[in-house]
Amino acid sequence: MERYVKSDSTLTLEDYRNLYYGFSLREDFVPYQMEKEQLFEIRQKLATSGGDPKLCPEAIRIAQTMLDDNPFDIPALAVMSVSYLQLGDTVNYRLWSIKQQGLLDAISSSGDGETPESAIHVISVEHEYEVLSRMGLEAIKDSTINNKIEYLQVKENTENLHGLYFNFEAAASVYRKKYE
Repeated sequence: MERYVKSDSTLTLEDYRNLYYGFSLREDFVPYQMEKEQLFEIRQKLATSGGDPKLCPEAIRIAQTMLDDNPFDIPALAVMSVSYLQLGDTVNYRLWSIKQQGLLDAISSSGDGETPESAIHVISVEHEYEVLSRMGLEAIKDSTINNKIEYLQVKENTENLHGLYFNFEAAASVYRKKYE
């Protein structure tokens, strides 16, 4: 974890897999944690302003607060990288982008999402939508297949994909242990 926090550029795909999926085993892991309102609002402001650099210091502060609670908060990582890019700080932009890309690669490498058996494994349902976004896809409907598999139907796209299956068993298992 220390190497990840310090933005060690030698982390491998296997390292990112171990860090990401291992995070769900921590005592302080909170399943089903959705994007915080402050982060959502600043993301919207950045998007509608075309990335106004004046918003970036506030965006960085908010995102860092989220990352202090959850270092694998992919939307917060995206805010950090976009904000530093808008500020012209290519070094920090690259550091935050590498973390975000490493996590998304780890998630995407867990399955192809074509069937429930080959579902993409996530530790947060929110990450399903981040994977779709990375692929240039947009969900139009979600269906829970059982207590661990969800199918996200997507808008018409150039890949002719109708949807992807995601396995959220890590979050569901922790939820059951902690709250039931």
